[in-house]
Amino acid sequence: MYNEKFNERFVRQHAPGDVVFREGDRGHAMYVVLAGSIDIVKRNDAEDLCIANLGTGEMFGEMALIDSGTRMATAKAGADGAKLMSIDQARFVYMVGQQPAFALAVMQTMAKRLAKPAPTPAQTPN
Repeated sequence: MYNEKFNERFVRQHAPGDVVFREGDRGHAMYVVLAGSIDIVKRNDAEDLCIANLGTGEMFGEMALIDSGTRMATAKAGADGAKLMSIDQARFVYMVGQQPAFALAVMQTMAKRLAKPAPTPAQTPN
């Protein structure tokens, strides 16, 4: 019963190409990829660049929860679709306060992304 209600509220299946959020949107949740993949796409001049492809176990969208800002890129379900767990602002704050390992995982993810150079059009995945 609890798992069913949890899944109904926080877990969603996305078909290939479904947009999870768009660059410039207000961020109200972060996501964990439970299955499938997510393409992170950044608008550059007149073209879209796929700057990352995220798979099972990876998280995305956390920055908008931390700085209460807008999305810095668009997230789309990959070629096989994606099953995602959403973590809203209230749950995020609770988990960071109660689970140091979760807070550390978020910080490690952000540090890796900040250390990685931005791809040029010739370097984009896919």
